[in-house]
Amino acid sequence: MEESRIKDLVKEAIIELLTDPNIPIQEFKPHLPHTAKLLSHFTSAEYLRSTPGFDGIKGCWERGDFYDWIFGNHLTSSQANGLFAEFGVAWGTTINHMSALRPDVTFYGFDGFEGIPEPWYNNPAGSYTQNGTLPVVNKNVELVVGWFDQSLPKFTEVHGDFLREHGVSMLHVDCDIYSSTVTVLEHLGKFLRPGSIVIFDEYWNYQNWEKHEHKAWTEFCLANEVSYKFIAYTVGSVQAAVVIESVGSI
Repeated sequence: MEESRIKDLVKEAIIELLTDPNIPIQEFKPHLPHTAKLLSHFTSAEYLRSTPGFDGIKGCWERGDFYDWIFGNHLTSSQANGLFAEFGVAWGTTINHMSALRPDVTFYGFDGFEGIPEPWYNNPAGSYTQNGTLPVVNKNVELVVGWFDQSLPKFTEVHGDFLREHGVSMLHVDCDIYSSTVTVLEHLGKFLRPGSIVIFDEYWNYQNWEKHEHKAWTEFCLANEVSYKFIAYTVGSVQAAVVIESVGSI
């Protein structure tokens, strides 16, 4: 039997298990989280494999390799000198890794350091809180503390001239939830241009992935006639990166 047909049959069985009211679901309840995660792997794989140029997308096994490849191939000093920003800093691990790859530019790290503002995945509001404690970051990192809808208007006003001249080089979207991702794109999406890189930390491969960063990005691109292509992803995990090819009505 063809591989694709086997996957279709498994997917159909999982959907039936989760949705059929006649199946005694209590018998399967202990296995439902694993079943739902398996289904998310199928839907994510189908989505990725349906994208143009799938064979040319870089698959990375480790997160560090993922960032190293993106910066080494798309964000070198000769390629990108616009805004570098991360949304969702938490302990500072990722922004320290990225900023070490480009010590010649300033990275702006946005976070309220009070956790996520609403439930996401299996995590309640307030998860990932740092209780207001700021992480130790590299010298070329500036932390912007506060909820995105409050900090971004001030930031774009202060840095408006730079953004209009140089645009966005890299957005690292580690917002997790839909609403926060929408806020980031609302304020900085207008500064995207061909060659800009957008890295998502929770794009797919988890339960309800279609309702958060992925949804916000898809809606933004449709509304603003933004064309992009995937350049890299982490194999079996949740990260993905795209490069902007063209912008329309931004």
